[in-house]
Amino acid sequence: MDNSRFKFRAWNKRTKKINEDWLLNSCKLNKKGELIFVCPDYSNDKIILMQFTGLKDRNGKEIYEGDICGYGDVDPSIFLVIWQFNGWAKKYPKWDKSLPYHLIDECDLEDIGIEIIGNIYENPGLLKE
Repeated sequence: MDNSRFKFRAWNKRTKKINEDWLLNSCKLNKKGELIFVCPDYSNDKIILMQFTGLKDRNGKEIYEGDICGYGDVDPSIFLVIWQFNGWAKKYPKWDKSLPYHLIDECDLEDIGIEIIGNIYENPGLLKE
């Protein structure tokens, strides 16, 4: 089994920094049935977890949920990496609301190559440009 599918990094709301080496100690369900992550150093209101997609960009950098990516010189449009129903998807901020996302496919990775240019927490202005 590929354990990298369950790899996370964490955005610390207090320090405004990403911890790349964050370890998930355990999790449990709260009364609403939501998954709560348990870590002795942080509470759920201080961190936001971003799951590793299992994919790498064209430079070999791991792609996480919340990353903002593009295709470099090939296509100027950028997108946010999200989990949508049954797979990792590209959410384009300026697309028609009837089709707000597109699943990431092999063409994105092999033929053109996705490149990470930032993330939603450290670079939120990228999606507004």
